[in-house]
Formats: sequence, C-alpha cells, structure tokens
Amino acid sequence: MKKTLSAALSTTLILGFAGTALAAETSTVVAKKDVEITLDGSIRSRGYMQQDFTKDNSNITGYDSKVTLGVAAKSGDAIKGYVKLETGDGKDDNYNWGYDDNTGLNNGGWKGQGETTDLAILEAWLDWNPNKFGLKVGHQRLALGNKLFFDHTGSGDDAIVVYMDPTDKTHIGFLTIKFIEDSNTTNADDLNGYVALLKQKLGGGSSLGVNLTHLNGYVDTLTEDLSMYNLGVDYTGKFGNFTLTGDLEFQFGDLDDTTSQEGFAAMVDGKFNIGRGYVGALIGYGSGDDGSDPTTNENFINFLTDTRYHTTIISYRYAVPGQATKNTDLANLMLLQLYGGLKGVCPITKKDLSLLARVSMAELNEEVVAGGDTDLGVEIEAILKWKLTSGLTYGLELAYLIAGDAWGTDLDDPYFIRHGLEFKF
Repeated sequence: MKKTLSAALSTTLILGFAGTALAAETSTVVAKKDVEITLDGSIRSRGYMQQDFTKDNSNITGYDSKVTLGVAAKSGDAIKGYVKLETGDGKDDNYNWGYDDNTGLNNGGWKGQGETTDLAILEAWLDWNPNKFGLKVGHQRLALGNKLFFDHTGSGDDAIVVYMDPTDKTHIGFLTIKFIEDSNTTNADDLNGYVALLKQKLGGGSSLGVNLTHLNGYVDTLTEDLSMYNLGVDYTGKFGNFTLTGDLEFQFGDLDDTTSQEGFAAMVDGKFNIGRGYVGALIGYGSGDDGSDPTTNENFINFLTDTRYHTTIISYRYAVPGQATKNTDLANLMLLQLYGGLKGVCPITKKDLSLLARVSMAELNEEVVAGGDTDLGVEIEAILKWKLTSGLTYGLELAYLIAGDAWGTDLDDPYFIRHGLEFKF
C-alpha cells in the first residue's frame, strides 16, 4: 500500500482548541474516486503500583491496556471526516487485565467484554471548510484556553462548531456543545454549553485568547434553572528562550434557582529553555467555598478529562478533600510548582529521550472541615519517555506525596509508580 509522510488528516482542532494529531505515517487504502482514506491507531499496555493513605495498608498493583483505531477520509480540500474507536467505558480509556465476571477455576479465558471494556466512539466528525469559513459537526475532542475550565480531549463531546479565519492571525469560533442528554423527549434533563471565542496571534509565537461559555440546563439534583457563565482569558508570550503562559477564569450566574456561582481560577507559568534542558515555575489558584453563605457557591467548577494535569497524586489519583470527584485540578487549591526537564537522544536507540521532574507544594484555600487543616503536602514527580524505535515508546511515571494533615492524621505517605509501552501506527 502507498505510504504518505503527512498525517492523512493531520487535524488541529481549530478555534484555539487543543490539537489532535493523527499518526505521523499512515497508509492509504482503497476508497471511492477522489476520496483518500487513511488508518491510524495505537496499542498501550501498562503496569502500576499504588500505595494509599491508610497506614500499613498493602499497595495496589495491576495492569491495564488501551487500544485505538482511527479512519480518516478526505475529499478535495473542502471536506474531511474522522472516526476513532477507543477501549473504555465512556469515561475511562483503558481496560484492566483479567477482568472477568466468570471467576473461578475451569474458565474459558477473557475477550475484554464487560461495561468497562467497551469499544467506544472517541471521535466521529465531519469538517467542511470551503474557504475562510468552516463547519465542524459530530463527536469532537475539545478544550478551551490552557485547560483550567474545560478539557474533554480524552473523551470528546457532541458539538456543532462554526469557525472563520478572517486573517491568518485571527481565529473566531462559535460552538454549541451537548454536555448531558438523558432523554431526548424532554428538556428537563439537559446540560448545554454555548461558546464564543477569539484567538489572536501577536507575532513571535505569542498569542492572546478570549472565550465565553454559557452553561444552561440541569445537572443531577439541581433544578433546570442552571444558567452560569465562564469567561476565560489565556495568553502565551515568547521572549527569546523564555515562555510565559497565563490563564484567568471567572464564573458568574446561577448554579440553580437559589444559588449563585462566583468561582474563579488563575495560573501563571514561566519556562526558560537552556540548550536541551529547561526549568520553570508555576503558580496556580482556584477558589473554594467555606460554606458560610448557602446562597453562593465560590468553589471553582471545571470539566476535565480523566488524565493528569498539574499533579499526579493530588487530584488525579485521589480526589482533593472536599471535592466530589477526581480531576478537579485547581478547584479550592493553591499550587506552587518548580520543574525542570531534559530532552536528548538515547545513546542506545539513537531515538528521543526526555525526562521531566516536578516538585509541587499544595494547600486548600478554604477549610473543608471547620477547624480542619489546609496543608495538602509536597508532591515529587518524575516522568520519563524513551523512544525505542519508530512508533514505540517506553514510559515511566513516579510520584510521591509527603502528605499534609488536610488528608487526615496518622497517615502513610502515598506513592504511585507506573510504566508501560505504547505503539502508535
């Protein structure tokens, strides 16, 4: 089959959204006249070990895998389409080794069946772009700004995106996103998002973005009077070897018919490149709610994918105290982080080798228990990526938390170790 070096549909999620690149090398397959079809995919297998906060408790070990398969189609320069299937249950993206409802002796093996190992639709969209105007419809991987408020690149959302590029430096977009649809016969169980955004290139690799999201509908036990807004402003400035990244998020409106929403978050990240290495510092803050005013919620609300953001143990592996779920990142969190890394070439494989090390000091901004402690502790991380050959990468993740008393007293310090292989084709 014919090979092509460009990703047959190397698609950058327009509108200032996080980019998704397909495999760097793809294969052209048989298609209708004037239609080019290419395939891509990945296979990932990992092993992990995790120690929780419980004193003298045994650690947790296991293996998981992820499989993806994508099909891209292109007809001329105006129409593109992409479908990507991925293992997972709609939220998680992997399956645990050996999961089987038929436990016991004399079983017949396992084919990955079960609700946690379905093959789900990660992406299924068409993109029509006749000129400087475009329309993208379907299940898409979307994110806003620097991903403090909204990032669904790991799961996708059903959305309609209208975009335009009046100049080569200006990008404008309007979206309607379906967050929740329990029954399509009633409007009393929906959550819809409406987004307007502007992305402006400033020259020299710098850019400024503004986005406004209106959330309207119903969530869990809230009434259908939910009508809140999130205003985000993000900036990236490049000054020689120094890169400055910033993000501000402000929330206002009504969380329900008796509670207003007044959360906010901010992040500043400065990074200095030194040859093949770099060092940097990050400060992040997300508002919390002390419960003193039942008519106002000041806890920053975000919509994030099940993946690591600024820390590993804090928020990713364990929910921050007072938060209902994991992956709330900066919600009710003050984070100070120092980091550094190296990018080089492995002397054995002659392929890319990178190492990232981070030290994060975190605490709650508001007590979640009256008179309770706010110290979350100090987290130490190391992340290694070693390219073994074309398409094949070995990864190693290490994280250790010197736990503060906000998690409780008389606790063990948790740690997390994970390594694995991923082949992208």
